[in-house]
Order: sequence, then structure tokens, then C-alpha cells
Amino acid sequence: MAALLANIHISRIISSTEVKAIETGEIIANKLSLLLIQRDGLQEHERTNLGVLSPSDFQLGMGLMFSRPSQHVFGDESADDARVRFETSLNSLMESSQEDELVVSHGTVMSLLIAHKNKLDARQLWETISMPDHFVLQWPSFKIISHMSPTSLG
Repeated sequence: MAALLANIHISRIISSTEVKAIETGEIIANKLSLLLIQRDGLQEHERTNLGVLSPSDFQLGMGLMFSRPSQHVFGDESADDARVRFETSLNSLMESSQEDELVVSHGTVMSLLIAHKNKLDARQLWETISMPDHFVLQWPSFKIISHMSPTSLG
């Protein structure tokens, strides 16, 4: 991933405060010799109250969340609440910078925002992305400029 990003001008890397995003951000930051900043609001859809679920129960819950985005049906927040939190944090970040930023975040909130802004199906997008996908988005519209996936690398 860092090699792919070496040709993109990035001023700094921002990650959510979750360990998996910080670890990924540190790897990229070290490879590109950039600063890593942790930022609240970029975390995944909050599901800490659920504990460990079987894969089928998790898929069922995610299906409910995607089909009823305004309702609090799975986890600690609704899909819409997670999307708005994530978008608010990104907008605050971008309004304070004149540079291109790389944000290391999480699949569900990323899918919710990107799908909403690009008139896509959020569940379908979420089901098709894998780690470490990356999207280049236009700000402030969040329109997709490009999407790179490990599966597209051949």
C-alpha cells in the first residue's frame, strides 16, 4: 500500500484512535516518512455493546443496520449517526488543512459515507471492499476519484 501511495502527494496521515487504524497508519507513515496524527470521530461504527458474535449473527446485524440506517438496530449507534459523526470529523479535518491528507479508518463508516455521497448501496459497497482498499475522494463532495483494491492489483 505504501508503495502505491508514494506517487500521491500527501502531507500527513490521520488515523482513527482505534488500534488497528493506528497500526496501519504507523506502517504507512514510516514508509513515507510522514507524521501520523490520531483523530477522534473516525472510529468504526460503534458495536462495543455486542460482544463476540458468530459470523452469521454479525452478518444478520449488519444487514439490519444497512436496511434501517436511521434506526438504532445494531450496535451502539445507528448507521446514520455513525456516518454523520465520521463526515463531521472529516470535514473538520479538511477545513483546517490546505493539503491532501491520507485518512486511515474503517470499512463500515467509510462505506456508509462514500455510498451516501455517491448514491451507491452501502451494504453492497461494504461487502466488496477488502483490506487495505483505498479511495481517493474529492472534498467537500466526497465523490470518488479512484478506488484501489488489493484484488485489482492482479
